[in-house]
Amino acid sequence: MDERNLETWIDKLANYKELNGVFVPTAIEAIWRLKTGDFSYAKFNVTKIEYGKPIIF
Repeated sequence: MDERNLETWIDKLANYKELNGVFVPTAIEAIWRLKTGDFSYAKFNVTKIEYGKPIIF
């Protein structure tokens, strides 16, 4: 939201699978908990995971 209007957000994690030897959720949804009701603002489907690769973002 913004500095004056902070809202709670949650994430829903589902459809766990093993990818590269790690058990991870492959369906992820980010949701704002607003007074008017829940608002889903992002959904992700993980298809590939890499780890142990030191790189700068």
